[in-house]
Amino acid sequence: MSTGLYRVASAIPHGVTARAVHVDVHVAQGLPSFTIVGVPDQGCRETRDRVRAAIINAGYRWPSIRITVAVSPSPRIPPPAVLDLPIAVGLLVASGQLQAPDGEELLGGFGELGLDGSVRPVTGHLPILCAVQGDRVFAPPMRINPVSLPQGAAAVIELRHLNQLDAAIKQACPV
Repeated sequence: MSTGLYRVASAIPHGVTARAVHVDVHVAQGLPSFTIVGVPDQGCRETRDRVRAAIINAGYRWPSIRITVAVSPSPRIPPPAVLDLPIAVGLLVASGQLQAPDGEELLGGFGELGLDGSVRPVTGHLPILCAVQGDRVFAPPMRINPVSLPQGAAAVIELRHLNQLDAAIKQACPV
């Protein structure tokens, strides 16, 4: 396994609005570890545990490598569960388990992962969706009227389970 790096666009709730962030996932040879940098340590353990269990229960393999996740710009609060899905997407692409689009196209995402791999809705999904700066955004099932989205908003691809991700990427972003 060689080193891999992948960036996923996302957003975190910020009052009644949301703030755009990027989730960078880097995988490399070394002692197996999972580190989230740039955020307070509270909540990081829960995020690591949810992402790991969801990836395994969705039928992907958990890589025995060094995994580093960076959220930028750095939030001053622990990473909310809304970042579970972008972390999982970044890890699966960076570790070579999924093929992402080439070039400038940026995948985005938000959503909490259940331990079984389900993608769960989050509070404030409309402001989050409007703030994500990706071309295609993976999100939990939502009841959103496309008319309520601003012009130029990202295309939304709803996922009920993490095991739908490979097919969704292939359908939305043909290589």
